[in-house]
Amino acid sequence: MTHPTSTHCGRFDTGLNRRELLQRAGGGLGGVALAQLLASQGLLEAADEPSSPENESLNPLAPRGGHFPAKAKSVIWL
Repeated sequence: MTHPTSTHCGRFDTGLNRRELLQRAGGGLGGVALAQLLASQGLLEAADEPSSPENESLNPLAPRGGHFPAKAKSVIWL
């Protein structure tokens, strides 16, 4: 919402106020703290090994093996 005496049209983000900044920073730091606690208890160890079959569903962008064996000896990038 814009201030009544402002000539700003209100279409652009006016930035963060103090409350929004603290909410976003607190949420981010809370996530980092949770990850640290889970890692210290050994609950995140399985996510570090993307090649294991049980972890393939954890990271869908992890590289997987091909259907056929590779035959190329070199690649020319253009």
